[in-house]
This record gives sequence, C-alpha cells and structure tokens, in this order.
Amino acid sequence: TTTVETDAHLASAAYLMKRAGDSALVVTPEDGVGGPVAVITDAHISQAVADGRDLAETRINSLGLPRPLCVPPSTPVPEAAGQM
Repeated sequence: TTTVETDAHLASAAYLMKRAGDSALVVTPEDGVGGPVAVITDAHISQAVADGRDLAETRINSLGLPRPLCVPPSTPVPEAAGQM
C-alpha cells in the first residue's frame, strides 16, 4: 500500500499515484504515529483541479477528508459492513 503524509501537496500525491499505478493513497500522520487518517483518491485530485486549486500549493490536510473506519482483519464481514 502506498502512503502519503497529510501535510504533502496534492502534486506529490498525484505523482505517487501515477508511479505506483494506484487510484488512491492511504494518508498517514506526519509523525508516523497511529493508523491512517484519510484516503485520498484520484477523484479528490481531479476535483481540486476543477476547483482551480494549485496542486503544488494545496496540501492534503486542507481538503477535509473524512477519517476512515478501520477494523481488525479478524472482524466478520457482516460486522464490518454494519459499522460502515
């Protein structure tokens, strides 16, 4: 899984997505402590372009992305679906 820090610019996220061949990245805290804080997708970057944002200046943490729900791998699928 490719990750990017929350303080990174959108241009960096776009570069990492292209390089990894992914359409989404897991966003991690700057200090590396704790789990994922968000997921950024190519749709978020496309929306930023459509809004006229400068990808070299706009940081991921300014997008207000929702925090992902994380469950352990042992969580039964019906329980995980219920939490969603």
